[in-house]
Formats: sequence, C-alpha cells, structure tokens
Amino acid sequence: GVYFLFVVISSLMSNDQLTYILLGARGRFDGLIYQSFLCLFIVSAWQTLKNFPDLPKRLIFWLLLGGFIQAVIYMGQYFGFDPLTIARRWQPLETPVGLLAHPGFVAGLLMPLLLIATVQIDSFKNTKWFFYVFLFVNAVTISIISNRTALLACVLGLMGILLVRRTLQSLVLTGVVLLTLFYARDVLPQPNALRDLQDSTTTKTRLMMWNLTLKLLPEIAGAPWIGGGSDALRLAQLRNPPVEDLTNLTRLELGWTDKTVLKKVEVIPGAGETERDQMLRFDFVQLEGKPARFIDLEFSWDKAHNFWLDRLVAYGIFSVFIWLFI
Repeated sequence: GVYFLFVVISSLMSNDQLTYILLGARGRFDGLIYQSFLCLFIVSAWQTLKNFPDLPKRLIFWLLLGGFIQAVIYMGQYFGFDPLTIARRWQPLETPVGLLAHPGFVAGLLMPLLLIATVQIDSFKNTKWFFYVFLFVNAVTISIISNRTALLACVLGLMGILLVRRTLQSLVLTGVVLLTLFYARDVLPQPNALRDLQDSTTTKTRLMMWNLTLKLLPEIAGAPWIGGGSDALRLAQLRNPPVEDLTNLTRLELGWTDKTVLKKVEVIPGAGETERDQMLRFDFVQLEGKPARFIDLEFSWDKAHNFWLDRLVAYGIFSVFIWLFI
C-alpha cells in the first residue's frame, strides 16, 4: 500500500499526459495501471506463500522447468530449428531470441535460475537428475548468448556459493558449470557469429547511463524523495536535453568511430506538437568516412538499465527501500 501511494504521487508529479501516466511509455507500458496490478500481484503472492509454506519448493521446480524450456527454444533457434516458426508465419529469425524478444532478456532470466538450481540441487532428491540436466543446458545457452554481464554474475554467484559451502561436491559442480559457461561456445558449431566477450561497449554505455541518470535526478520534481513517474528519465531529457551526453551515448551505441565527424547536434520539434515528439538531429560532415547529411533519432534512452536507479527516478528513494525489503 505504501509503495502504491508513492507510485500514484510520483505519477501525478510527472506533469505528463494522462495517457502516459496510466499506460506508460510506448514499448514499456509500465504506467499506473501496470503498477497497480503489480502491487496486487505482490500482495497476493505474499499471502499465498504465508498460507502454503511448502509452496516455494514446488514453485522452484516449475520455475526451473520454464527456464529449461526457454533455453531449449533458444538453442533450437541458434542451430536453425525453431519450433515457433509456424507462429511467426515461417519468418526466419536473424538472431535467436527465445520467447523473450531479446537475447539479453533470456540471459537475464537464465542467470539467476542457474544460481538457484546450484543452491537447491540437494533439496530435490527425487528429481536431482533434472537439476543436472538443467544446469548443463542453462550453462550452454548462457555461453552461446555471450552476455558479459550474465557471465560475470554467474561467476560471482558460483564463487559465493562455493565459499559458503566449501564441500568437494560443490567444488566439482561449480567447476563443471564454469567450464561449460566459458568453453561451450567454442566447442559447439557456430552457425552465427558470437559476441566478442572482450567487447566492453555495453558496460561503457551502462556506466554512462548511470552517470547521466544521477546528473538528471535534480531535474525531477521532488527527487530523490519521490520520483517523476514511470518515464521520468526520458521526460527529464526532453525538458532539459543533455545534448553532449546523448551525443556521446549515441556515438558509443552505434559504433561511430573517429571517421564520423559531426557538424552539430540539435533538438528539433517532431511531427507532433508535444514535448515527446522532439527529436535529436545529428548533422554530419561525414559518417564513417562517407558523405552524409543528417539523421533524426528519438530520445530513446528511457531507462538507466539499473533496477535501483530506475526505481529511484521513477518513484523515489522510499520505493527503493520497499523493494529492498521485498
């Protein structure tokens, strides 16, 4: 209830259009309606777990089974056999995405499940074989996805588990999982080019986004005590555009090298009449060594890609404490 109160206050303080307050931004749909149902779900889940204390163990198995299905579908897509082709009217995928529309989302799901399975494996005597199969398939899939953040989180998590348990069985299990995580991608056939694990572009963009988020925090009315609604970060950029920061982010994200020379970057009105219709116009001298005029890009950096920072700018510091408690 307290969290929902901060959600409502922050959403109203955003001074945004009612449609966006209720539904959230295009492509996110995490506005007031979504947050309302999220609160109801959390309360319902809390009560259910209190009334059925043995339920978490059963839920863990089904959660891992869902992750296993996700991993199998992703690997099938990677090797050219996609069971979902019919649902997409036979349109092939350029990049495997599982059921979650993006490889990063798949890695974000499988990473915590791998750690949960490692911790809980001894609690499921009758289905221990499934946990071993799951760990292997999960580790292979994460290896193929080659998401550096997920790999690093897996390594740190597995090392933490090993330090806590300090048994021979844990040493062997974590060792096999780690070897699979790092070498499966090299042993298996590679029908598609894999991401370079030494590429630090994502890490750099994340750090820049966190810095930009903290820089824009004073632009949000009431921050840090309350936030500016679900789309606060984008609105702060639109109302006081940090052109230089957005230019640097765009350069890094799009891979523009020194061969790209910009004449100027400016904010222009879009096709509509609202602040959300504004665009960033990049006026070039040359683009990657070739003559070019300009391109117009939306203000698309709408999230910090950090759960706690996103909660802070959207609903304030008290919402962060509530989520920490949950």
